[in-house]
Amino acid sequence: MGFRELPRIPSGPVRIFYIDRFDLSPGNRIDLDIRIPEQAGGKIFAVESRFSRKAFVLASIKVSHSEPVHSPEFIPPTEANFIPARMFEKIKVTKTWDLNAIRGGKFGIGWTMNQKLWPDADKVDYPLGLPQKIIFKNSSSRLHPMHIHGVFFRVLERKGEKAVEPFTRDTVLVGAKESVTIGFVPEHPGIWLTHCHIQEHAEAGMMTTIDVR
Repeated sequence: MGFRELPRIPSGPVRIFYIDRFDLSPGNRIDLDIRIPEQAGGKIFAVESRFSRKAFVLASIKVSHSEPVHSPEFIPPTEANFIPARMFEKIKVTKTWDLNAIRGGKFGIGWTMNQKLWPDADKVDYPLGLPQKIIFKNSSSRLHPMHIHGVFFRVLERKGEKAVEPFTRDTVLVGAKESVTIGFVPEHPGIWLTHCHIQEHAEAGMMTTIDVR
């Protein structure tokens, strides 16, 4: 994802304003704090997706010619209001879900969690309020955005390497042959669906539940 100033005429150089990379998968959301330079009055900027080979415009921002305003300081409520990553340092992994495909099923292919298909899923029970650590291990060559209902979690590791993020999620994209370790605290009692957010994968079996009591 990035910002590109739209030229007023077809010719001329294109200026690129990069931000830190963030991959948005099905089920992901992101809030952006965008600051426009003072000298940008009258210009038009494009917000582009660059996931595919050819970038395409998601939105455009037209800057007025009015006097610039001061940007207020804003500190995102990350570690202060959400679960700190350090609380999981001594917590052992309580569940590993291996994500893979098998032949068969009603669609000709089944997408599994620990070689089991929904509704015969490999489910898990967790007590209310106790920190848990889970690994999503993707043994397939496909992407799997894994979503857990009822909790927010912290990404702690990718491929066994520390990868703590300064924000919480409820969906994480697990790349091909990649493992992702997450930590969370079950705060709400109930039976919470956990599944791949690619609908075809979920319908083909990649779903389970976390029962919080």
